[in-house]
Amino acid sequence: MRARTAGLVAILLLAPALPVEGQTVTDSDRFFFFAECAPVGYSVSMGDDDLSGLTNERVRTMVESRLRAARLYADGPADVFLQLAVTVFRNAFAFNADMGKRRPDSFAPPLWWLPTTSLRSPRLGTHGGDTGFIMQGLTEEVDRLISEYLRVNEGYC
Repeated sequence: MRARTAGLVAILLLAPALPVEGQTVTDSDRFFFFAECAPVGYSVSMGDDDLSGLTNERVRTMVESRLRAARLYADGPADVFLQLAVTVFRNAFAFNADMGKRRPDSFAPPLWWLPTTSLRSPRLGTHGGDTGFIMQGLTEEVDRLISEYLRVNEGYC
């Protein structure tokens, strides 16, 4: 019983020193996301608007609104970007949400930048004619990417 109690006390004393998932910023996180909280640009590409109500304008409005709410919206070219690609075909949908930053390439001309994709989030599914279901998934992914970006750049935002 004493050994069990001593073990529990040791765990409780060490717990504050252990990193909590989602709070640790790794070197990989810094490589992909650290940008001193620079504004974020975005692009949306959509296949054929087969589904009534799911339009490029609606998706763009959602993305811009989320970036503005996080105070990350870039009104013009930006070194950090969020890209959404959405396709709807009959009762199926697919989308990719990518976020990354541009980095200089040592083999390219000095002013040329190459994208460094950090988070890719593909999703496939069926929608049953419900555009709200697809928009909910897109919104969740955009929020997740913004949250990751803010986590890594916390001291600068």
